[in-house]
Amino acid sequence: DEATGTWLYRHGYQKANAGDSQWPIMEVRKNDDPYEDPWERERDAKRSRVDKNLVNRMKNEERAGTLSKGAANRAFKEKKAIREKGREGGKEKIPS
Repeated sequence: DEATGTWLYRHGYQKANAGDSQWPIMEVRKNDDPYEDPWERERDAKRSRVDKNLVNRMKNEERAGTLSKGAANRAFKEKKAIREKGREGGKEKIPS
């Protein structure tokens, strides 16, 4: 790296000229809600992609015979219920 005078990777983890871009700029599209958190939307989109991949992988294992039938649906429903409880966790009234 020319700025620090040390050797750094060209690509990947700790690469040279990697700025501290923790919060990238995200544009608001015309039809989007301007008050919605775009980073939360991206996190939710990634979670849904990861969940879809997990369910497909488990269904493939069911077809192969390494998992019992219906295990993918049960696991996904439990995971979804836990996630919804977590979102609503701070909204409950505390009994006084």
